[in-house]
Amino acid sequence: MTLHLVGPWWEWVTAVSWQLVPLFLVVFGADLVLGRRLWSELRAALWLLVPLKLVLPPTLVSPLGLSAGSVLSFEAARPVVPSTSSLLEEGAFLLWIVVGSILALVGARRHRANLARIRGKARKPEPVLATVAARAARLVGLRRLPRLCVSEAVAGPCVVGVLTPLVVLPSWMAGIGERALLHVLLHEMAHVKRRDPFRAVVLTTLQIVFWFHPAVWIAASRLRTLRELACDRMAASSLRSDASTYRETLLAFARTMVETGGRLGALGFRTRIRERLLLCPREEARPAPWRRLVTLGLFVLLALVALPLGSAAVAVRPSLDRAPLEASEHRPFPGNLPGCLALRYVVLGHMAREGGVPDATPNR
Repeated sequence: MTLHLVGPWWEWVTAVSWQLVPLFLVVFGADLVLGRRLWSELRAALWLLVPLKLVLPPTLVSPLGLSAGSVLSFEAARPVVPSTSSLLEEGAFLLWIVVGSILALVGARRHRANLARIRGKARKPEPVLATVAARAARLVGLRRLPRLCVSEAVAGPCVVGVLTPLVVLPSWMAGIGERALLHVLLHEMAHVKRRDPFRAVVLTTLQIVFWFHPAVWIAASRLRTLRELACDRMAASSLRSDASTYRETLLAFARTMVETGGRLGALGFRTRIRERLLLCPREEARPAPWRRLVTLGLFVLLALVALPLGSAAVAVRPSLDRAPLEASEHRPFPGNLPGCLALRYVVLGHMAREGGVPDATPNR
């Protein structure tokens, strides 16, 4: 085991984990209390602070940050002293590597198996389906129509692939009607427009790295739900005056899900579809232009305040500067020594004055 990595890893993971707790509690409380009063974009921006905190260094400092005098602050500078990792830290590091590797391997194997099953049972869409898909892509603002296929390997519509997204429809959707088919494809094209497959990969990676932290899993679940709400709003807004018909289609799918029991593809769990129905626009949904500016401004402000929790205080380090040592030593500093010998002279001389080792300073 690379023991020299255990100490820095332990400091990093404990600092990030502790700093994440108050941020998670604030975001969770705001979403719980003010959830339906806030628009979905702002709620998603609040929850986005949680994964963003995970990728930022815990030593980050900001003039607006809450790090001053905080018990959660992480000192950016520490004394340069040899450190040894404890048995607990080494065991935690080994467990982190093992569990993370298992989750990554199982997830990658499952993803490859799903892709192989979808491609093995995929067939080209009918001309009517391709025409409706082209219309849906145009309505949500896609410049290029993504790949489209019909497969018996999926229970509901979905989008797979990061670089080249593939919209997959189940075979039973061929007879649901052109209007309902348009609504389904609008939702899936919204996922492509928002690059949600890439966001899903980033969230999954963070869940694997921080598999031990429940806040990461809860935040990932909330962001997935808000992702569906955002696609619902985008699909409904693209219909303009027919936005209410989208909610009717969503309600019909929810009724089918309840009758069949459990899940129905992209509709998700019952609690998720219930929230989507409650927040789905009932009339023409055109987001106000000021909402994006307010969302962006609040996100930047909260990021500057809540994310930087590093300590601005600089720890006292042993000085290896030559000038103070020359002034404190009774004998002059031998300035004609080579570089490595001069550094050794400085270090040993400083340690001798501090009483750490016997005076091993070279004599002249």
